[in-house]
Amino acid sequence: MMTLPRRRPVLLFFGVACYLQQAWAATLPTSEPTAKTSIDWGEMGYSGTIPTQFGHLTALTEMNIGSNQITGSVPTQLGQMTAMKTANNANSGFLATNDFGGSKIPTEIGMMTLFTSMGYGLYASKFGGTVPSQLGSLSMINKDFRLNNNEHTGTIPTQLGQLTGCTDSFFVSSNDFTDNPMPTQFGQLSNMAAYLGLVNAIFTGTLPTQIGNMVKMTSRFKVNSNVLSGTIPTQLGRLTKMFAKFDLGSNKFCEDVPTEVQALSSAVTDSWSVTTGNSIGTYCIAPTPVSAFF
Repeated sequence: MMTLPRRRPVLLFFGVACYLQQAWAATLPTSEPTAKTSIDWGEMGYSGTIPTQFGHLTALTEMNIGSNQITGSVPTQLGQMTAMKTANNANSGFLATNDFGGSKIPTEIGMMTLFTSMGYGLYASKFGGTVPSQLGSLSMINKDFRLNNNEHTGTIPTQLGQLTGCTDSFFVSSNDFTDNPMPTQFGQLSNMAAYLGLVNAIFTGTLPTQIGNMVKMTSRFKVNSNVLSGTIPTQLGRLTKMFAKFDLGSNKFCEDVPTEVQALSSAVTDSWSVTTGNSIGTYCIAPTPVSAFF
């Protein structure tokens, strides 16, 4: 049952009691009508955990409980909400900006296959562990797939390359995929036009040549602040529609910038960063095989 805000007197001035609103943290309701189709409870100060009873709201097509102080883990029962299509509020959205304390995103979220836009979705909610491969089943998403600013680790699933309808705002930035490569399957996201955020995800290895398939990209192609090495793929020169924010900086790229890539710089009039923080102009040194020491 939801705890309602209370008031208490804080000052007595000339015999008049003045009151200050003091909101005790409210918890999410547990008995909403099962025929309910929309919930917009973002930024309302809710705390506590998500009730398992949310799984009964199978008619919901849009839900926003983002930007609260919700804790615990997300109940697997949310996977029963298979009618979900949008996050209701694109600036908050779905489960974003809560505190799930390092718990994993339930694999059952992948059952919400009608989702077209998650808004800020799963952003900045202190999700941890590996990203479920089942999220690749959300193939109807056309914009706003955000896993950034969490605590994800391990290998990012190749199945995310199945989100081929996504055109805008694909983010996995600010996680910790240390010692794991960027999936070549990201090259299948060929409908992406803006806001590719692969920043500070601690990807290692080379930048996949398949990324050059994103020929519709116009702005905010950002793969900076990783540990990517080797040469910059010439295939990036296919991104001829770029006009703003092309950033490969703060990696370990070496050799020269391919002429095909450098040719993009004349059109990118806002924030071109390729050489900064890299080892451009130096030879690429291949790692020595362990067997060479024996």
